[in-house]
Amino acid sequence: MQQRLPQPGRRGRGGPDGQKPDTQKPDVQKSKHMKTAEKVADKIIEILDRCIVIMFICAIEFSFFTCIYRKISWLSDRADRTLLILLVAVLPFAGLIYCLIWNREHMMSVAYEVLIGIGVHTALAYWEDLRVFMSVVFSVTASVFLFKTYKVTSHKIRVTDFAARKRILKARALEVCNSARVIFGLGTALILTVTLFSLALGGKNEPQTVKQTYVAETTARENYTVENSLDRLSALVDGSWAKTPDSEKLEVLQAVANVVACKLGVAKIPLVHSAGMEAEHRDSLAYYRYGAKDIVVSKAFVSKATPEEAVSVICHEVYHAYSHCLVDLYESIDEEFKGLLVFKQAGEYLEEFSDYISPGESYEGYYRQRLEVDAREYEEAEAPRLIEEIKAALSVAGTHS
Repeated sequence: MQQRLPQPGRRGRGGPDGQKPDTQKPDVQKSKHMKTAEKVADKIIEILDRCIVIMFICAIEFSFFTCIYRKISWLSDRADRTLLILLVAVLPFAGLIYCLIWNREHMMSVAYEVLIGIGVHTALAYWEDLRVFMSVVFSVTASVFLFKTYKVTSHKIRVTDFAARKRILKARALEVCNSARVIFGLGTALILTVTLFSLALGGKNEPQTVKQTYVAETTARENYTVENSLDRLSALVDGSWAKTPDSEKLEVLQAVANVVACKLGVAKIPLVHSAGMEAEHRDSLAYYRYGAKDIVVSKAFVSKATPEEAVSVICHEVYHAYSHCLVDLYESIDEEFKGLLVFKQAGEYLEEFSDYISPGESYEGYYRQRLEVDAREYEEAEAPRLIEEIKAALSVAGTHS
C-alpha cells in the first residue's frame, strides 16, 4: 500500500514538519507592554483615589479657615496674601510632589501641611488676642517635637555597610519629618479650634489696628502741636538748619511728623534714619512702611535737604500713613456702608494698594496713582502752611518773652 507523504508547508495535526501545535492560553500571550500599562493605570488610579481624599480633607480645612480668617495687621495686603499662598499652597504642593514621586504611603501628610499653614497664619493674625495661649501651645509642641527627635536619633547605628547606614538615616529622617507634621498639625488644630471658640463667644475677626495703632489719643493731640514743639521746630525757620547736626535734624523732622500726624488724626509715626535704603526704594528720599508703622528717611537727604524740602517730604509720607488708616477703616466696616461717598477715596486707595506701581516698575504709572496725587497735593498745601505757622508761633513767643 502506497503511503502519502506530507506536503511541504501543509499543516497537519502535528503542525508543519510534524511539530506540536501551540496550545498556550491567550492570557499567557499578553505582551510585556500591556502588563506595564496595566500597572501604570493601577498606580494612577491609586494616586487619584488618595488625591481625592486629600482634596476633600483640605476643602474642609479651608472652609473652617474662612470662618476665622483675619489679615495680619502688621503686613500689607499684598504681603499677607503672599504669605498665605506660600503657607497653604506652595509648601503643601511641594510636599505632594515629593509624596507622589518618592513616598506615596505618606500622602496624607499633605493635609497636615495645609493645616499647619493656616494655623501659622491664624496664630500671627490673632497673636495679640491670644498671646499667652499660643505661646504655651507652641512651647509644648516644640518640646514634644524635640523629645521625639531625640528618641529617634539618639540610638547608635551599629552597622558598617554604607548602603545600610544610608537606609537607616533616610528612615529616621522620614520618621522625624512625619512626627513634625503630626505634632505641629495637632498644635495648630488646637489653636484654630480655640480661635473659633473665642470668636463664637464674642470676639472679632478683624484686626484692631484702626483704634489701637492709628487713632491718636487726646493727650497726644495736645502735645503734638506747633506751639508745644517750638524748641525743635524753630531750627527750620531761624537760619540754624544748615549748621544743625544730622542727628538733631532727625529730631526736628520727628517733631514735624508728630505735628502733621496730629493734624491728620493719626498716631505718632517714628522716623528711622537709614544710610542704605531698601532695593525697592533705593532712589527714594523717604518712604512709609505699613508693617513697621514708621517712616524711613535717607541720611543723605536729611544732610542735604533744605527746611522746605524736608518738611514737604515728611508731609508726603505722613499722608501715606493716613491713607493706610483710611483703608484699614474701610476694610473693617460692613459691606452695606462701603458704598457711602465718604469712603469712595478709601475704596480707590485699596485698589491701588492691592496693585501698587513702584517707581522702578513705571515712574509714569507711579506718579499718576491716586495715592501719590493726593499725597503730593497735601504736601504742596500743608508744608508752606506749616512753615508759616512755625514763624507765627515764634513771633508770638518772642513778643511774650
